[in-house]
Order: sequence, then structure tokens, then C-alpha cells
Amino acid sequence: MKWLWITCFLPLTMVMKAQDQPLSYTLMDQEVRRVWDIWEEENNRKPTVRVWRVLVVGVESRRTLDAEIRNFEEAFSDMDYDWSYEAPFYKLKVGATQKRLDIKPLLYTLKESYPSALEIRDDITFERYFEIQRYEP
Repeated sequence: MKWLWITCFLPLTMVMKAQDQPLSYTLMDQEVRRVWDIWEEENNRKPTVRVWRVLVVGVESRRTLDAEIRNFEEAFSDMDYDWSYEAPFYKLKVGATQKRLDIKPLLYTLKESYPSALEIRDDITFERYFEIQRYEP
């Protein structure tokens, strides 16, 4: 009986004890590590700029967002937009300006069709900021 306990239950208790302790380090495959380093380097190379934008809609459903995007494209076909998912909302955003007062005309234009639109602060890459500036009137 003593041998049964030692051979069966002792390894089980050791496994249970090991599960309580967090891993102190993570082993990575060489290929995974290489991809991780590339992603980290790329992510650090793209600095962002803090701008004022107009939040057109914020919805919880992706289907609702797709419908809103179609409506937005019909009403404002010449306007460039971005959408993002920031839990728990999908957000449709337009415009990008450094000063809050500069976003107000766009906000008032959009409020006619989207009364719930509001100005927000957002971080976007410099590349995206200059793309938006190039197409704004």
C-alpha cells in the first residue's frame, strides 16, 4: 500500500504543486523569436502623433459598423475614414487636426447626419496623419 501511494499519488501532487507556480521565463523557438524581434522593431519605428478626430459612431457590433460605413460612404463619398476596435466598441473616425478648434467645422458638418458625433483625442501614425491632411479640403 505504501508503494502504491508513492508511485501514484506523489507524482500527482507534484504536478498540482507545479501548476500553482507561474513560469519564470518563456522558451521561444528561434523562428518565433526572429518574427517577434521584427515586429517589435517595426512597432518602435512608427511613432504616433496625438490629434483631434471626429468619432462618427461607436457601436458594439461589427455588422452594425459595416452598415454605418456603407451609409457614411453614401453620404460623404469624398471623405477618408478609419475604423478601429477598442473593446467593447467599434469606432468610425474621420479627420485629424492638431488643434481642437480646427476639427469643429468638420464636426458641425457631420452632426447634421450623425447627431451623436463628437470630437476625440486619438493617436495615429505620422504617415496616416499626412495622408489625411493631403485629402482634406
